[in-house]
Amino acid sequence: MATIQNIEILPNNVPSDGKIKSNAGNPLLSFNIGSQNAFLNGATLRIQGKLNVYKTGTTRPVTGENIRINSRLGVLGCFEQLNIESMKYKTDLETINNYNRMLSSMLANVSNVQDHIATLSQTHGTCPNWKLNTESNLIENNNYFCTSLPSGLLSFGMVPLSETNGIGGMTINLNLASSESFLFGTGGTTTDVADAYYELEDCRLIAEITTPDPQTLQKLLTAKQNSITFNTVYGDYATINSTNAIINRSLGVSNCLGVFINFVKDSFLNTKSADSLSTYPIINNVSPSNIREIIFLKDGVKYPNDYSLETNFKTNSNVAAADPQRVELFKNSIMANKHTKNNTLISPLTDNRIFKSRASGLNPVDKAPNTGPTFGLGVAYNTLPGGDGVDFKSSNFGLQLDVDLDTNSANAIYIFAHHKQTLLMSGNQGVQVMK
Repeated sequence: MATIQNIEILPNNVPSDGKIKSNAGNPLLSFNIGSQNAFLNGATLRIQGKLNVYKTGTTRPVTGENIRINSRLGVLGCFEQLNIESMKYKTDLETINNYNRMLSSMLANVSNVQDHIATLSQTHGTCPNWKLNTESNLIENNNYFCTSLPSGLLSFGMVPLSETNGIGGMTINLNLASSESFLFGTGGTTTDVADAYYELEDCRLIAEITTPDPQTLQKLLTAKQNSITFNTVYGDYATINSTNAIINRSLGVSNCLGVFINFVKDSFLNTKSADSLSTYPIINNVSPSNIREIIFLKDGVKYPNDYSLETNFKTNSNVAAADPQRVELFKNSIMANKHTKNNTLISPLTDNRIFKSRASGLNPVDKAPNTGPTFGLGVAYNTLPGGDGVDFKSSNFGLQLDVDLDTNSANAIYIFAHHKQTLLMSGNQGVQVMK
Protein backbone atom coordinates (compact mmCIF):
# COMPACT_ATOMS: atom_id res chain seq x y z
CA MET A 1 0.00 0.00 0.00
CA ALA A 2 1.01 3.63 -0.44
CA THR A 3 2.99 5.35 2.30
CA ILE A 4 2.73 9.03 3.26
CA GLN A 5 5.59 11.18 4.53
CA ASN A 6 5.20 14.70 5.92
CA ILE A 7 8.26 16.76 5.03
CA GLU A 8 9.69 20.06 6.22
CA ILE A 9 12.28 21.90 4.06
CA LEU A 10 14.34 25.00 4.82
CA PRO A 11 15.00 27.61 2.09
CA ASN A 12 18.05 27.16 -0.16
CA ASN A 13 19.24 30.71 0.31
CA VAL A 14 18.48 31.47 3.95
CA PRO A 15 21.08 33.72 5.66
CA SER A 16 22.67 32.74 8.96
CA ASP A 17 20.13 34.79 10.95
CA GLY A 18 17.21 33.09 9.19
CA LYS A 19 15.79 36.43 7.95
CA ILE A 20 15.08 37.29 4.32
CA LYS A 21 14.74 40.98 3.38
CA SER A 22 13.86 42.32 -0.04
CA ASN A 23 15.57 45.64 0.65
CA ALA A 24 18.84 44.00 1.71
CA GLY A 25 19.78 42.44 -1.63
CA ASN A 26 18.06 39.14 -0.92
CA PRO A 27 14.62 39.31 -2.60
CA LEU A 28 14.22 35.57 -3.25
CA LEU A 29 12.75 32.74 -1.20
CA SER A 30 13.63 29.38 -2.77
CA PHE A 31 12.94 25.73 -1.85
CA ASN A 32 14.08 22.42 -3.40
CA ILE A 33 12.05 19.20 -3.27
CA GLY A 34 14.41 16.51 -4.51
CA SER A 35 13.65 13.97 -7.24
CA GLN A 36 12.36 10.66 -5.88
CA ASN A 37 10.02 7.86 -6.89
CA ALA A 38 7.09 9.49 -5.15
CA PHE A 39 4.36 12.08 -5.64
CA LEU A 40 4.03 15.55 -4.15
CA ASN A 41 0.52 16.29 -2.95
CA GLY A 42 0.46 19.93 -4.04
CA ALA A 43 -2.75 20.68 -2.16
CA THR A 44 -0.93 20.10 1.14
CA LEU A 45 2.02 22.40 0.40
CA ARG A 46 2.35 25.38 2.74
CA ILE A 47 4.93 28.09 3.39
CA GLN A 48 5.18 28.94 7.07
CA GLY A 49 7.20 31.53 8.95
CA LYS A 50 6.95 34.94 10.57
CA LEU A 51 6.37 38.38 9.05
CA ASN A 52 8.25 41.18 10.82
CA VAL A 53 7.57 44.85 10.05
CA TYR A 54 9.80 47.64 11.36
CA LYS A 55 9.11 51.37 11.38
CA THR A 56 12.84 52.07 11.18
CA GLY A 57 15.97 50.13 12.10
CA THR A 58 14.85 47.77 14.86
CA THR A 59 11.91 49.92 16.01
CA ARG A 60 8.57 48.20 15.65
CA PRO A 61 5.24 49.93 14.92
CA VAL A 62 3.01 50.79 17.86
CA THR A 63 -0.73 51.35 18.14
CA GLY A 64 -1.92 54.41 16.24
CA GLU A 65 0.98 54.63 13.79
CA ASN A 66 0.17 54.82 10.11
CA ILE A 67 1.76 51.66 8.69
CA ARG A 68 -0.39 49.23 6.69
CA ILE A 69 -0.36 46.20 4.42
CA ASN A 70 -3.05 45.10 1.97
CA SER A 71 -5.81 43.62 4.13
CA ARG A 72 -7.04 41.13 1.49
CA LEU A 73 -3.65 39.58 0.74
CA GLY A 74 -1.87 39.62 4.08
CA VAL A 75 1.49 37.88 3.76
CA LEU A 76 0.69 36.84 0.15
CA GLY A 77 1.28 40.46 -0.79
CA CYS A 78 5.01 39.77 -0.27
CA PHE A 79 5.20 37.43 -3.25
CA GLU A 80 5.61 39.32 -6.53
CA GLN A 81 6.31 36.29 -8.71
CA LEU A 82 5.84 32.54 -8.36
CA ASN A 83 8.15 30.30 -10.37
CA ILE A 84 8.16 26.48 -10.28
CA GLU A 85 10.85 24.65 -12.23
CA SER A 86 12.25 21.14 -12.59
CA MET A 87 15.13 20.71 -10.18
CA LYS A 88 16.97 18.30 -12.50
CA TYR A 89 16.10 19.60 -15.97
CA LYS A 90 15.73 23.33 -15.10
CA THR A 91 12.57 23.45 -17.21
CA ASP A 92 10.15 26.25 -16.31
CA LEU A 93 7.03 24.32 -15.26
CA GLU A 94 4.88 27.30 -14.21
CA THR A 95 5.51 31.02 -13.78
CA ILE A 96 2.93 33.58 -12.64
CA ASN A 97 4.07 37.19 -12.97
CA ASN A 98 2.48 39.89 -10.81
CA TYR A 99 1.42 37.02 -8.56
CA ASN A 100 0.21 39.20 -5.67
CA ARG A 101 -1.99 41.36 -7.92
CA MET A 102 -3.42 38.23 -9.56
CA LEU A 103 -4.29 36.86 -6.13
CA SER A 104 -5.98 40.13 -5.17
CA SER A 105 -8.58 39.65 -7.94
CA MET A 106 -8.82 35.89 -7.42
CA LEU A 107 -9.45 36.16 -3.68
CA ALA A 108 -12.14 38.77 -4.32
CA ASN A 109 -14.04 36.07 -6.23
CA VAL A 110 -13.39 32.93 -4.16
CA SER A 111 -13.42 34.13 -0.53
CA ASN A 112 -15.84 36.05 1.67
CA VAL A 113 -15.76 38.37 4.67
CA GLN A 114 -16.08 35.48 7.12
CA ASP A 115 -13.02 33.78 5.59
CA HIS A 116 -10.93 36.91 6.19
CA ILE A 117 -12.21 37.30 9.73
CA ALA A 118 -11.62 33.64 10.59
CA THR A 119 -9.35 31.15 8.81
CA LEU A 120 -7.45 33.47 6.47
CA SER A 121 -6.86 35.90 9.32
CA GLN A 122 -5.10 33.14 11.23
CA THR A 123 -3.14 31.61 8.33
CA HIS A 124 -2.47 34.52 5.92
CA GLY A 125 -2.70 37.61 8.14
CA THR A 126 -5.75 39.16 6.43
CA CYS A 127 -8.67 41.09 7.90
CA PRO A 128 -11.74 42.82 6.39
CA ASN A 129 -11.22 45.96 8.49
CA TRP A 130 -8.15 47.97 7.47
CA LYS A 131 -7.51 49.36 10.96
CA LEU A 132 -7.98 46.05 12.76
CA ASN A 133 -5.66 44.43 10.20
CA THR A 134 -2.90 46.83 11.23
CA GLU A 135 -3.49 46.37 14.94
CA SER A 136 -3.70 42.57 14.81
CA ASN A 137 -1.05 41.74 12.21
CA LEU A 138 1.66 44.40 12.43
CA ILE A 139 1.76 45.69 16.00
CA GLU A 140 4.09 43.69 18.26
CA ASN A 141 5.25 41.72 15.18
CA ASN A 142 3.32 38.62 16.17
CA ASN A 143 2.32 37.77 12.62
CA TYR A 144 3.10 34.09 12.19
CA PHE A 145 1.71 32.62 8.97
CA CYS A 146 1.14 29.29 7.26
CA THR A 147 -0.05 29.96 3.73
CA SER A 148 -0.82 27.92 0.67
CA LEU A 149 0.51 28.99 -2.75
CA PRO A 150 -2.47 29.06 -5.14
CA SER A 151 -1.26 27.85 -8.54
CA GLY A 152 -2.28 25.45 -11.26
CA LEU A 153 0.46 22.85 -10.81
CA LEU A 154 0.18 22.76 -7.02
CA SER A 155 -3.61 22.49 -7.31
CA PHE A 156 -3.35 19.57 -9.74
CA GLY A 157 -3.05 16.98 -7.01
CA MET A 158 -0.33 14.31 -7.19
CA VAL A 159 2.75 15.62 -9.02
CA PRO A 160 5.32 12.90 -9.95
CA LEU A 161 8.79 13.82 -8.65
CA SER A 162 10.63 10.91 -10.30
CA GLU A 163 13.36 11.46 -12.91
CA THR A 164 11.67 8.71 -14.94
CA ASN A 165 8.35 9.89 -16.36
CA GLY A 166 8.25 12.67 -13.75
CA ILE A 167 9.42 16.26 -13.38
CA GLY A 168 12.77 15.34 -11.79
CA GLY A 169 12.23 17.15 -8.51
CA MET A 170 10.88 20.65 -7.98
CA THR A 171 12.32 24.09 -7.18
CA ILE A 172 9.87 26.73 -5.94
CA ASN A 173 11.06 30.33 -6.27
CA LEU A 174 9.18 33.24 -4.69
CA ASN A 175 10.37 36.70 -5.70
CA LEU A 176 9.66 39.15 -2.90
CA ALA A 177 7.99 42.52 -3.44
CA SER A 178 9.80 45.66 -2.37
CA SER A 179 8.83 47.38 0.88
CA GLU A 180 7.52 50.24 -1.28
CA SER A 181 5.03 47.83 -2.88
CA PHE A 182 4.08 45.96 0.29
CA LEU A 183 3.85 48.71 2.94
CA PHE A 184 1.97 51.99 2.76
CA GLY A 185 0.33 54.74 4.81
CA THR A 186 -3.33 55.75 4.82
CA GLY A 187 -4.40 59.10 3.36
CA GLY A 188 -1.46 59.56 1.04
CA THR A 189 0.94 60.34 3.89
CA THR A 190 4.24 58.61 4.67
CA THR A 191 4.96 60.10 8.10
CA ASP A 192 5.33 56.77 9.91
CA VAL A 193 6.03 54.48 6.97
CA ALA A 194 8.76 56.40 5.10
CA ASP A 195 11.63 54.25 6.43
CA ALA A 196 9.61 51.14 7.20
CA TYR A 197 10.58 47.73 5.85
CA TYR A 198 9.58 44.09 6.26
CA GLU A 199 11.36 40.75 6.56
CA LEU A 200 10.41 37.08 6.58
CA GLU A 201 11.88 35.02 9.40
CA ASP A 202 12.23 31.29 10.07
CA CYS A 203 10.57 30.28 6.78
CA ARG A 204 10.09 26.66 5.80
CA LEU A 205 8.07 24.55 3.39
CA ILE A 206 5.84 21.75 4.62
CA ALA A 207 4.08 19.23 2.39
CA GLU A 208 2.93 15.64 2.04
CA ILE A 209 4.87 13.15 -0.10
CA THR A 210 3.18 9.90 -1.15
CA THR A 211 5.15 6.83 -2.20
CA PRO A 212 2.84 4.55 -4.25
CA ASP A 213 2.55 0.83 -3.80
CA PRO A 214 5.03 -1.26 -5.84
CA GLN A 215 2.54 -2.09 -8.61
CA THR A 216 1.56 1.55 -9.20
CA LEU A 217 5.19 2.66 -9.07
CA GLN A 218 6.18 0.02 -11.64
CA LYS A 219 3.49 1.26 -14.04
CA LEU A 220 4.80 4.82 -13.71
CA LEU A 221 8.43 3.87 -14.31
CA THR A 222 7.75 1.60 -17.31
CA ALA A 223 5.21 3.79 -19.13
CA LYS A 224 6.36 5.27 -22.44
CA GLN A 225 5.15 8.72 -21.49
CA ASN A 226 3.36 10.55 -18.71
CA SER A 227 1.49 13.87 -18.83
CA ILE A 228 -0.42 16.21 -16.56
CA THR A 229 -2.67 19.09 -17.60
CA PHE A 230 -3.61 21.97 -15.32
CA ASN A 231 -4.94 25.51 -15.44
CA THR A 232 -2.53 28.36 -14.84
CA VAL A 233 -2.29 32.13 -15.37
CA TYR A 234 -0.12 34.21 -17.69
CA GLY A 235 0.42 37.80 -16.50
CA ASP A 236 0.98 40.91 -18.64
CA TYR A 237 1.10 44.67 -18.07
CA ALA A 238 0.06 47.82 -19.96
CA THR A 239 -1.04 51.42 -19.27
CA ILE A 240 -3.90 53.64 -20.43
CA ASN A 241 -4.18 57.43 -20.32
CA SER A 242 -6.83 58.54 -22.80
CA THR A 243 -10.60 58.60 -23.29
CA ASN A 244 -10.34 56.00 -26.07
CA ALA A 245 -8.18 53.41 -24.36
CA ILE A 246 -7.05 50.53 -26.58
CA ILE A 247 -4.99 47.52 -25.53
CA ASN A 248 -3.63 44.98 -28.03
CA ARG A 249 -1.56 42.08 -26.67
CA SER A 250 -0.08 38.78 -27.82
CA LEU A 251 -0.77 36.48 -24.87
CA GLY A 252 1.14 33.51 -26.29
CA VAL A 253 -1.26 30.83 -25.03
CA SER A 254 -3.29 28.43 -27.16
CA ASN A 255 -5.94 27.25 -24.67
CA CYS A 256 -7.15 30.49 -23.08
CA LEU A 257 -10.17 29.95 -20.84
CA GLY A 258 -10.65 33.59 -19.88
CA VAL A 259 -8.97 36.94 -19.29
CA PHE A 260 -9.38 39.10 -16.19
CA ILE A 261 -7.91 42.53 -15.60
CA ASN A 262 -7.31 44.79 -12.61
CA PHE A 263 -6.15 48.39 -12.37
CA VAL A 264 -4.11 50.76 -10.24
CA LYS A 265 -3.26 54.39 -10.81
CA ASP A 266 0.30 54.53 -12.10
CA SER A 267 1.41 57.00 -9.44
CA PHE A 268 0.26 54.54 -6.73
CA LEU A 269 2.84 51.92 -7.76
CA ASN A 270 6.00 51.40 -5.69
CA THR A 271 5.22 54.24 -3.32
CA LYS A 272 4.45 54.10 0.38
CA SER A 273 1.83 56.83 -0.02
CA ALA A 274 -0.69 54.37 -1.57
CA ASP A 275 -1.56 50.68 -1.65
CA SER A 276 0.20 49.28 -4.73
CA LEU A 277 -1.72 45.99 -4.48
CA SER A 278 -5.32 47.20 -4.23
CA THR A 279 -7.68 46.55 -7.16
CA TYR A 280 -8.84 50.14 -7.60
CA PRO A 281 -11.37 51.38 -10.12
CA ILE A 282 -9.84 53.30 -13.01
CA ILE A 283 -9.01 56.66 -11.41
CA ASN A 284 -9.26 60.02 -13.16
CA ASN A 285 -7.47 62.54 -10.95
CA VAL A 286 -9.01 61.58 -7.54
CA SER A 287 -12.32 59.95 -8.54
CA PRO A 288 -13.35 56.73 -10.29
CA SER A 289 -13.40 57.25 -14.02
CA ASN A 290 -16.73 56.88 -15.80
CA ILE A 291 -16.72 53.96 -18.26
CA ARG A 292 -19.35 54.24 -20.96
CA GLU A 293 -18.43 51.29 -23.18
CA ILE A 294 -16.36 48.09 -22.96
CA ILE A 295 -15.38 46.01 -26.01
CA PHE A 296 -13.39 42.76 -25.95
CA LEU A 297 -11.58 41.94 -29.20
CA LYS A 298 -9.74 39.10 -30.94
CA ASP A 299 -7.55 40.28 -33.82
CA GLY A 300 -9.48 43.54 -33.88
CA VAL A 301 -12.93 41.90 -34.11
CA LYS A 302 -15.49 41.86 -31.28
CA TYR A 303 -15.13 38.52 -29.49
CA PRO A 304 -16.55 36.54 -27.77
CA ASN A 305 -19.42 39.03 -27.40
CA ASP A 306 -20.76 40.32 -30.73
CA TYR A 307 -21.80 43.54 -29.05
CA SER A 308 -20.34 46.44 -27.10
CA LEU A 309 -21.09 46.47 -23.40
CA GLU A 310 -22.75 49.83 -22.78
CA THR A 311 -22.61 50.49 -19.04
CA ASN A 312 -25.34 51.83 -16.81
CA PHE A 313 -23.47 55.15 -16.62
CA LYS A 314 -24.00 55.72 -20.34
CA THR A 315 -27.76 55.80 -19.83
CA ASN A 316 -27.73 57.42 -16.37
CA SER A 317 -24.75 59.61 -15.49
CA ASN A 318 -25.93 59.91 -11.86
CA VAL A 319 -25.86 56.19 -11.11
CA ALA A 320 -23.64 55.19 -8.19
CA ALA A 321 -23.89 51.41 -8.53
CA ALA A 322 -21.41 49.34 -10.52
CA ASP A 323 -22.56 48.05 -13.90
CA PRO A 324 -24.05 44.58 -13.20
CA GLN A 325 -23.00 42.99 -16.50
CA ARG A 326 -19.40 44.12 -16.04
CA VAL A 327 -19.37 42.58 -12.55
CA GLU A 328 -20.87 39.30 -13.79
CA LEU A 329 -18.42 39.01 -16.70
CA PHE A 330 -15.50 39.70 -14.37
CA LYS A 331 -16.64 37.00 -11.95
CA ASN A 332 -17.22 34.47 -14.75
CA SER A 333 -13.73 35.05 -16.16
CA ILE A 334 -12.32 33.60 -12.92
CA MET A 335 -15.04 31.22 -11.76
CA ALA A 336 -16.53 30.16 -15.17
CA ASN A 337 -20.20 30.49 -14.27
CA LYS A 338 -19.83 28.78 -10.90
CA HIS A 339 -22.42 30.66 -8.88
CA THR A 340 -20.62 30.76 -5.55
CA LYS A 341 -22.70 33.67 -4.31
CA ASN A 342 -21.57 33.20 -0.72
CA ASN A 343 -17.87 33.13 -1.64
CA THR A 344 -17.18 36.61 -2.89
CA LEU A 345 -16.04 39.96 -1.53
CA ILE A 346 -17.71 41.86 -4.38
CA SER A 347 -20.57 44.05 -3.16
CA PRO A 348 -21.84 47.64 -3.43
CA LEU A 349 -19.43 48.46 -0.60
CA THR A 350 -16.37 47.32 -2.57
CA ASP A 351 -17.37 48.09 -6.17
CA ASN A 352 -19.12 51.41 -6.78
CA ARG A 353 -18.67 54.78 -8.49
CA ILE A 354 -18.47 56.94 -5.37
CA PHE A 355 -15.00 56.06 -4.12
CA LYS A 356 -12.55 58.91 -3.72
CA SER A 357 -8.83 58.53 -4.14
CA ARG A 358 -7.08 58.10 -0.80
CA ALA A 359 -8.19 60.64 1.85
CA SER A 360 -10.35 62.78 -0.45
CA GLY A 361 -14.10 62.97 0.14
CA LEU A 362 -16.42 60.97 2.36
CA ASN A 363 -15.63 57.55 0.89
CA PRO A 364 -11.83 57.26 0.59
CA VAL A 365 -10.75 54.25 -1.41
CA ASP A 366 -7.96 53.30 1.01
CA LYS A 367 -10.43 52.96 3.90
CA ALA A 368 -12.97 50.83 2.05
CA PRO A 369 -14.53 48.00 4.10
CA ASN A 370 -14.37 44.26 3.46
CA THR A 371 -10.69 44.23 2.32
CA GLY A 372 -11.04 47.20 -0.06
CA PRO A 373 -12.00 47.78 -3.71
CA THR A 374 -12.79 44.76 -5.91
CA PHE A 375 -13.00 46.46 -9.30
CA GLY A 376 -12.07 44.44 -12.38
CA LEU A 377 -12.89 43.61 -15.98
CA GLY A 378 -13.03 40.14 -17.46
CA VAL A 379 -14.40 37.82 -20.09
CA ALA A 380 -14.74 34.02 -20.16
CA TYR A 381 -13.93 32.11 -23.36
CA ASN A 382 -14.93 28.72 -22.04
CA THR A 383 -17.80 28.07 -19.65
CA LEU A 384 -18.24 24.34 -20.24
CA PRO A 385 -16.34 21.63 -18.30
CA GLY A 386 -13.51 20.14 -20.35
CA GLY A 387 -13.48 22.89 -22.98
CA ASP A 388 -10.21 23.88 -24.64
CA GLY A 389 -10.69 27.64 -24.69
CA VAL A 390 -9.45 30.04 -27.39
CA ASP A 391 -6.15 30.28 -29.29
CA PHE A 392 -4.25 33.47 -28.46
CA LYS A 393 -0.91 32.11 -29.63
CA SER A 394 -1.52 33.11 -33.24
CA SER A 395 -4.13 35.80 -32.47
CA ASN A 396 -4.04 38.99 -30.39
CA PHE A 397 -6.20 39.86 -27.42
CA GLY A 398 -7.74 43.32 -27.50
CA LEU A 399 -9.65 45.64 -25.18
CA GLN A 400 -11.24 48.97 -26.02
CA LEU A 401 -12.70 51.35 -23.40
CA ASP A 402 -14.66 54.57 -23.75
CA VAL A 403 -13.60 56.10 -20.44
CA ASP A 404 -13.22 59.54 -18.83
CA LEU A 405 -9.44 59.77 -18.55
CA ASP A 406 -8.87 63.42 -19.38
CA THR A 407 -6.56 64.76 -16.63
CA ASN A 408 -3.25 63.05 -17.47
CA SER A 409 -3.98 60.25 -14.99
CA ALA A 410 -2.16 57.19 -16.28
CA ASN A 411 -3.57 53.90 -14.98
CA ALA A 412 -1.65 50.62 -14.98
CA ILE A 413 -3.47 47.57 -16.35
CA TYR A 414 -2.61 44.08 -15.14
CA ILE A 415 -3.84 41.45 -17.62
CA PHE A 416 -4.17 37.80 -16.57
CA ALA A 417 -4.89 35.05 -19.09
CA HIS A 418 -6.35 31.93 -17.47
CA HIS A 419 -5.26 29.00 -19.67
CA LYS A 420 -4.52 25.28 -19.87
CA GLN A 421 -0.96 24.00 -19.78
CA THR A 422 0.36 20.45 -20.27
CA LEU A 423 3.60 18.88 -19.06
CA LEU A 424 4.87 15.92 -21.13
CA MET A 425 7.34 13.65 -19.31
CA SER A 426 9.05 10.91 -21.28
CA GLY A 427 11.48 8.46 -19.70
CA ASN A 428 14.48 10.41 -18.45
CA GLN A 429 14.50 12.78 -21.46
CA GLY A 430 13.23 15.79 -19.55
CA VAL A 431 9.97 17.73 -19.45
CA GLN A 432 8.23 19.44 -22.36
CA VAL A 433 5.82 22.31 -21.62
CA MET A 434 2.86 22.88 -23.93
CA LYS A 435 0.87 26.09 -23.46
